[in-house]
Amino acid sequence: MQDITQALAHLGLEAGATDQEVRRAYARALKLIDQETELAAFQALRGAYELAIGLRSGGEPEIPEPFGVDEAQEAFEWIIAAVAVISGGRRIADETIWVDDLREQLAEQQPVGLDAGPYLEAAICRFLLNGWQPGHEALLLAATDHFGWADEGTWPNIQIAEAWQERWLLHRQPETLRAPLVRVIRDLRQAHEPELSRLRRDHGYFELLATYYANLAPIIVDMQMLQRWRELAKPLGLAPDVSWTAPWQRP
Repeated sequence: MQDITQALAHLGLEAGATDQEVRRAYARALKLIDQETELAAFQALRGAYELAIGLRSGGEPEIPEPFGVDEAQEAFEWIIAAVAVISGGRRIADETIWVDDLREQLAEQQPVGLDAGPYLEAAICRFLLNGWQPGHEALLLAATDHFGWADEGTWPNIQIAEAWQERWLLHRQPETLRAPLVRVIRDLRQAHEPELSRLRRDHGYFELLATYYANLAPIIVDMQMLQRWRELAKPLGLAPDVSWTAPWQRP
């Protein structure tokens, strides 16, 4: 097992590095690793990080200085790293299992500076809107809860607000509609193309997802895969009509 000196060297740091420097170095190094194909490198990096931060040695993290804009950027990079660590590079069906873990990370990394909080919120929004990655749905839910966006109406971005509302509506659809939509969302997070029978079965549902959940879909599914599904379904003709009504329009 590595000692603390080796762990710091693995992260490109020297003895005496602070917790913030360790986290920043870890976030930088994580971006250079493809976790799906370089599992050994990821595990070695994660082991070095855990030892350096004191998780294995039982050490206590240093109390950080008050946050500023730079520290908010560092906290944002750490949240990105946390999403990657929690997901482990997995294309998992139900991302919401990570919500509690991400809430804890947000609570740990929340800046206390007067100007840093809004900067972190805006950075998380940009991350979510930059295209789906494993963990995005969990981060949307965790950030909305942590920052009180829905409760207080303090959304930092209108598209994020619309995406959250669309998700709220989706999960209040009748089970006969909600279940196949959730199935399609999970399938669109996978790397393999669907069989023709699945395309026939789900054609109407993924078209409905693209039409009625236009703000939510880019955050929670792979839009390139959705476009590929639509191309594969073209020979099938028009999608079957799928009944959709807003909750307030139903009897």
